[in-house]
Amino acid sequence: PTAPVPITVVDGLAESLPARDGEFDAAVVALVLCTVPDQASALAEIGRTLRPGGELRFFEHVAADEASRLHRTQRLLDATLWPKLFAGCHTGRDTIAAITDAGFVIEELRRFHFPAGSNSPSSPCVHGRATWPAAPRQR
Repeated sequence: PTAPVPITVVDGLAESLPARDGEFDAAVVALVLCTVPDQASALAEIGRTLRPGGELRFFEHVAADEASRLHRTQRLLDATLWPKLFAGCHTGRDTIAAITDAGFVIEELRRFHFPAGSNSPSSPCVHGRATWPAAPRQR
């Protein structure tokens, strides 16, 4: 396989990326933030490695509406069996709140169920784009 730009693959953990501050123009997370042990640390680390104005592109499954039966099912499964069966996955995380709490600005957001019409615990999804501010928020 070839690419029009140089690509280097390195091992790392979401909470401790092997990169310099502001090294990247963009980061992509896809069905990852449900499994990291600490979303806040992982998102802070992504922010650290992005240049000001850099983009976070995301596709994640998320918590269903709080008033729904599906949300209650997600909470029950996350507290019991689901993470053990699915490599640490938590279906009921409020990932959009975690992204904004980390200092990102949501620019585009689409909510949907995948597959369409499904009511499985992992079916509520989000797809979008967020930017890292030019002047990171004070923590």
